[in-house]
Amino acid sequence: MKTNETIQNPCSTKKLAVLLRTFLLLAVLLAFVPKPVCAASQQKVKVYFDGKGGKISFKQKTVEYKKAIGELPTAKASGYKFNGWYTSKGNRVTARTKVVVKGSITLYAKWTPTSYKVSFAANGVIKNVPASFNIKRGYAIKLPSCKEKNFGSWNTKADGSGTSYAPGTIVRNFAPKSGRKVTFYASPFRGKNNIAKIYDYFQRLGYTKAAAAGLVGNLMYESGGGYKDVKLNAVEYSTGRGIGMCQWTDTYDAKRRTAFVKYCASQGEKWPNQNLKVQVDFLLKEITGRQWMFTGFPGYSKKAKMTLKQFKACKNVALATEAFCANFERPRYIHANLKERIKMAKYVMKNY
Repeated sequence: MKTNETIQNPCSTKKLAVLLRTFLLLAVLLAFVPKPVCAASQQKVKVYFDGKGGKISFKQKTVEYKKAIGELPTAKASGYKFNGWYTSKGNRVTARTKVVVKGSITLYAKWTPTSYKVSFAANGVIKNVPASFNIKRGYAIKLPSCKEKNFGSWNTKADGSGTSYAPGTIVRNFAPKSGRKVTFYASPFRGKNNIAKIYDYFQRLGYTKAAAAGLVGNLMYESGGGYKDVKLNAVEYSTGRGIGMCQWTDTYDAKRRTAFVKYCASQGEKWPNQNLKVQVDFLLKEITGRQWMFTGFPGYSKKAKMTLKQFKACKNVALATEAFCANFERPRYIHANLKERIKMAKYVMKNY
């Protein structure tokens, strides 16, 4: 035997072939194994929708990270036009917008107020009708004044059964939808005398019966008309300082008589006059302005110290009478004669 010959082992050759075939098989199998997906691409994002007061078809959905957001909610709001969905930074989002935030995001509905027409009707009460105009929903309007004597207030219904508003009242959002029309009808004072007219008028402005009666009871007493009526051209019998149904007087801290006379002149009326509308309008001007304040004079009850809103809602006629006296008329308690004022107010509630 030659010493330099290589002796091959048949068993080793077979093992090598098996290993080779196994390796090739694994390679083929690995070629068909799906590649691992990046964790970020599998991340889910919660998208929330804020309708900002409007009605929306759904409030949230789940979207894959870096994928288009897809379907967006429909949105509706009475009196407003929907302008789409926006991020908190003001960027508009559409169905094709890709979600590139992680975790969650909130989108906000954007709205534009629509407009409606405001008109006024003479309603057989006035001759000069204010012009109509268009206004956007959400914007306030100031109801126009009217100098005609028979005019009392503006009403949402022609027969006066709707809501009444004094001239100068600021209102908003009457028409529920875009393109709608709202009409304010001129409404007269109603009643057989001044007591009835004033009592009815303030109730239609939202005052309770007790509050309206308490107000009228004070005017009956102040004007000297008593149970017969509220006197409009009244002059204080002793000094002549107080004038009108409220006995407007100049004092060191308030020139209410002077302001009243000037207001009459601005409405084309000289003093003295019998114009109920002018005097009621000035009364409203004062109580909704700076002349509703609690007197500092002792004697009045603590309950009588109330806001105008509380007075309008008061259901106790005696307290309402005292409150109007203490917050608007403001005489010294010893001169107020509250018992007589309350008696007159109760008379109004019973007989009108």
